[in-house]
Amino acid sequence: MIHKWCRTGQLRVNSKRVKFNAVLKEGDEIRLPPFAPNFKGEKQEKVFEAPILYQDDDVIAFDKPAGWSIQGGDRNILDDLRYASFFPVHRIDAPTQGVVLFAKTHAMAKFLSNAFAEKRIKKTYMALVHGTVRKKRGVISSMLTIKDKSVLAQTVYKVLSDNGRQALLMLRPLTGRKHQLRRHCAEVLNAPILGEYRYAQSSEKTLHLLAFSLSFFHPTLEKWLNIKADQPKWLLNNCSLKD
Repeated sequence: MIHKWCRTGQLRVNSKRVKFNAVLKEGDEIRLPPFAPNFKGEKQEKVFEAPILYQDDDVIAFDKPAGWSIQGGDRNILDDLRYASFFPVHRIDAPTQGVVLFAKTHAMAKFLSNAFAEKRIKKTYMALVHGTVRKKRGVISSMLTIKDKSVLAQTVYKVLSDNGRQALLMLRPLTGRKHQLRRHCAEVLNAPILGEYRYAQSSEKTLHLLAFSLSFFHPTLEKWLNIKADQPKWLLNNCSLKD
């Protein structure tokens, strides 16, 4: 909650906005939101349990389970006090599982945020979809309406396996629009992801979408890193992935 107060400017020190990792000094005046003294309905601290795929002094990458969000929501990774000082540099939907990356320093957060914005980071997803996909590979380019604005969304896709009832796709977003992969599968390929509840009606409870890998140049190590998530059962049962 303190993280949220700082982010929204509700918590101030000496009448100034501060970040959640600010260091207080004796004599500082702290202003809390007016409802802060009453914590009866306050959520308890969350404990985020997930495998750490990679970490060093600059970054940390988790294998995020479905149901956890990067920012906001009832199950926010940053609500775990062990990770509250980390900086989110990208987002994936709460129902999506897989690689999620955080920066540990301001400098790395700025570098990675710019790298995402300039498309210098390659993200690969795996999705199990209903039906069959006729064209086995291609680039989806469509306009999506997001918050009353029409924006271009592009996704590279490849069919890895297809039994006529379901297909396993590799997806690489070239843009980062909200629900882009889910919408492209359901609305353009006419093959909604298993577990899709917003853009189709699926009987599956789990969204079969995995943030499989994330590749980026690490400026401190001066080399490329390729971080991969573990393969969930639904993926292992449909395809054995190779580099």
